[in-house]
Amino acid sequence: MIPSPVHAQTFARRLKSLLLTGTLAALAVGMMPSLVQARPNGTWLSKPQIWFHISNNTLDQVMQRIRAQRYQYVFLDVRNVPDEDQRLVTQKIREHQLVPIVWVQSPQLRRMSIPQLIHEARYADGIQVDDHFFTHYSAYHFRQLRAQYNKPIFCSIQPFQRNIVPSSGCNQLDVQCYAPQSFQQCVGLADQLRAVTSLSADNTLRYQSQLGGRYYNVFLWPHSHEFHAAAPPAPMVVSPLTATTPVETGQTETVQVDTAQADTAQADTAQVGTAQTERNPEMKTAANPQPLPF
Repeated sequence: MIPSPVHAQTFARRLKSLLLTGTLAALAVGMMPSLVQARPNGTWLSKPQIWFHISNNTLDQVMQRIRAQRYQYVFLDVRNVPDEDQRLVTQKIREHQLVPIVWVQSPQLRRMSIPQLIHEARYADGIQVDDHFFTHYSAYHFRQLRAQYNKPIFCSIQPFQRNIVPSSGCNQLDVQCYAPQSFQQCVGLADQLRAVTSLSADNTLRYQSQLGGRYYNVFLWPHSHEFHAAAPPAPMVVSPLTATTPVETGQTETVQVDTAQADTAQADTAQVGTAQTERNPEMKTAANPQPLPF
């Protein structure tokens, strides 16, 4: 049966409509990755950040901000942080429905044994070992850690360490994509390893929009400086150890100055620099492992 011209025109219109609908659907699917936002996973707080927010009573505000930004994990550098402060900060993190994870910073410099690593994370809900651990400790040491530690282990590596990633035992892996010049290759590696992409607040956080729907971490949390305006002014520290002050008689008297606060301030400044340097891909190399006390 030969279709009439009317039927042929109707069929042509329907076919054109179907093709147009399919084209629009295909375009929508093709555009979807650019519309999907990257998803926050975790962020780091350095020891100076922890001390600053404890001393200024801003822990609640910080955790509210981190939670509002949809992070899940807070990685903490607790070296030399008193137990009572560790308990306080981890509890505040939990109160805001976040998960406190202790980031064991530079264990090789402290010649830490596996039990000591585990002890450092005693108040947290997980432990993070990073590129320093995997450079200076062996696969045997990681197996020891996994066997002795019954909470989640977060592993963090630099791209050149892809071949030493444990085949099992990491509850979550992230790749440190901190160098702008190799950012896309690093993201591709993270995809291959099914890892979280870690961004540097200073160098690669600006590329967050290129991550599509991937999960990402941020080192370090970049907003602590916004709380400095609300902080009380620091006490004036006089240096050197002795100074002279005028008295009513017009003479001068020697005043002994306590420099403990100055030393602490200098140490905190050094810690900020150390944290950035230890995670700076331009300044770190795969050093030869040093002997450790096992």
